Amino acid sequence: ATAEDQSAAGLRQAIDNLQNADELSTASSPPSTPLNPRQTGNDPRASNPFTPGTEHLLQELRNKMDAKTSPERKRINSFMIKLIRENESRPSRPRSKTPNEELPINHHAFDNYRPSSRAGTGGTNRSRTARDLDSASGRARRRASKNIVDRILKTGDDDQISLALLDALNHPSIRPYVKRIYGEQDSEKSAVGRVAVDGMKALTERIAKSKYDGGRRRECRALLSMIGMTLTESAEEKEVPQEAVIRQVFPNFSRRSAQRILKKAGAKRKRFEEEEIRDFTLVEDELKRSKYSAKEIEDLRNWMCTNDYSRDSPQAKDTIRERDVNGDLIPLLDDQGNPRKDHKNKVKYRRRSKVLTALNAREMHVQMLKPESEGGFAGAYAEGKVRFSVNSILHYWPNWLKVMTDADKVMCGCETCLSTDDVHLAYKAKRRKIIAAAEVVLEEMDPEDPGYEEFKTALQSYVAEVMPGGRHKYETCMDAAEQYGCGKRVEINGQSFPPFECVNLKCAECIKAGVKTPEFETSQHMNRLTSISKDIQYTKFNTFVRCSKHGSRHISSHDTAPKIRCSKCEDLPDDEKGKLVEKKLRTLETEPFRDFVGEDGTYSLQLKKMFAHKFHVILLGKNFKKKYRYSYAERSSLILKISRDFSERWVPAANNQQQFEYFNNDTSLGIEGIVVYFKPKGQTEYQTRFYSILSTEKTQDG
Repeated sequence: ATAEDQSAAGLRQAIDNLQNADELSTASSPPSTPLNPRQTGNDPRASNPFTPGTEHLLQELRNKMDAKTSPERKRINSFMIKLIRENESRPSRPRSKTPNEELPINHHAFDNYRPSSRAGTGGTNRSRTARDLDSASGRARRRASKNIVDRILKTGDDDQISLALLDALNHPSIRPYVKRIYGEQDSEKSAVGRVAVDGMKALTERIAKSKYDGGRRRECRALLSMIGMTLTESAEEKEVPQEAVIRQVFPNFSRRSAQRILKKAGAKRKRFEEEEIRDFTLVEDELKRSKYSAKEIEDLRNWMCTNDYSRDSPQAKDTIRERDVNGDLIPLLDDQGNPRKDHKNKVKYRRRSKVLTALNAREMHVQMLKPESEGGFAGAYAEGKVRFSVNSILHYWPNWLKVMTDADKVMCGCETCLSTDDVHLAYKAKRRKIIAAAEVVLEEMDPEDPGYEEFKTALQSYVAEVMPGGRHKYETCMDAAEQYGCGKRVEINGQSFPPFECVNLKCAECIKAGVKTPEFETSQHMNRLTSISKDIQYTKFNTFVRCSKHGSRHISSHDTAPKIRCSKCEDLPDDEKGKLVEKKLRTLETEPFRDFVGEDGTYSLQLKKMFAHKFHVILLGKNFKKKYRYSYAERSSLILKISRDFSERWVPAANNQQQFEYFNNDTSLGIEGIVVYFKPKGQTEYQTRFYSILSTEKTQDG
């Protein structure tokens, strides 16, 4: 049935109006009823379903009906009822126009199929008529649907029906109706939408299956939130239920988890639309929570790097980029507090020398729990309970603190620097113990005691002398070497140096002055400190010799050569003797503290060696010698700087030669390299030239 001009629907409407002619005594327009949406204006396609010709026909029928008597009206009604029934069984004409795909479907299209109702019926018959109208339209719709289904099912078997139905839906004449019902499912937008849903489903499935293997990281949670952000608002606008979104995109999550993800995504989508885009962050910054204060953490990290078992790396280039407690790199700041950047506009980060420790995390925890006088951590306990656990030690372990390996423990380096560094670190630790034990003794003393004030004054002077401001006066052995000597200094190239005779240890005043020991450490007050040992332990490098066959138990020293021998190998033939191997290792030494700090004690002698060694290192180092010599050479155009490389002797080797060609061959050939740094005549820039010299002389000049 159609609603076009001169259609059967128009005729049925006219007949319906004539059946109710008793109620149409005036020449008004046809009545509007809920069952006639075309007359109420609900149909968006037309405000008036009839053309002027149809309206004229209706007017003529009304005029004639007014002139007829009741019997004549009954005959006309019977004729029209018969005409209606014949029209219902008549197939409708196909539409000549393509339906508008943008307009909504009129769900009351089958309401035009209506049964007859007698004029002059009462209220009861009127309600029955309304029910008949509903059932009639439903029967008509079901009848039309059944006709289509029957025709499809009679096509053939299952495959034939599927193929025929697919072709029918894609037929040019049927395609507009399919689009009007379901939309353009094969459009580019629909294809991309299906791919997007499948992709989001695959991502959520991988995260759900890997929740115990990284799936709970904040980056994965941010990805789930981003997927939810793309679905929440769009689903609400398209009236897609949330359950459908959960089924299609989050099938591997529980219903509660999926709802929680979508709820958070909706809140983030709202913030994204309302806030400034520069303030929006996809990965939310988590709050850094800790049960320790910043000062407690800083004190613990400082103790880990400065306890008796930690020392600075002897290698100047053994550095690392420093990280804070949270593991973030610390940038270098300029005077305005902004991060410094290099020529490539990259941020510069703070570098720090590595600290070597002989303790692992558990051993570090055991050492931490010891009394402070024995090298423990002062903040290890709070109200009698242990404050830090082993996991806390691991969590707050500084990234520049490195556990010593075997290579670090036998590291080859300058013996004077390494030995002095070990002795100085042991001395610093001993001084901390002395101060801690003296403070305990002072608290236990009676203020009325005659020696109380004297002990208190001596302790305060000692602390001010060795640890001003709570830190050691000399942190490194290089700084501590300044204690030795007479104190005279001369300036060379902007740096202060002792006179040459002082550096060579030939100054009488330096020898006389030596190293001044604090008075408290040699006074009688040390006898009160019974809680600490009277000895001091330190490490130093010693030479150890072992026999490759008999070990080190039978090694003995002699005044005559060979001075080191293995007693087991002396009576053996030469081919059965073992090989003596020398190796320097750090060894633990124990010595009375008074002997250690005496005038000719270990510490004084070690600083004396370090004093002479320190300035030789500076004068002969690259930063002073090389730069200073180059700057001096560039002051004059008549100076040549020459560096000579070592020489190598050429050794001929037989290679597919006859014997007489290399027997008695005493040819000696050497090669030597020379680097010349000079300024060519007439030029302003210095140049570097390399020369190789070949020589056949027996004596090779290296």
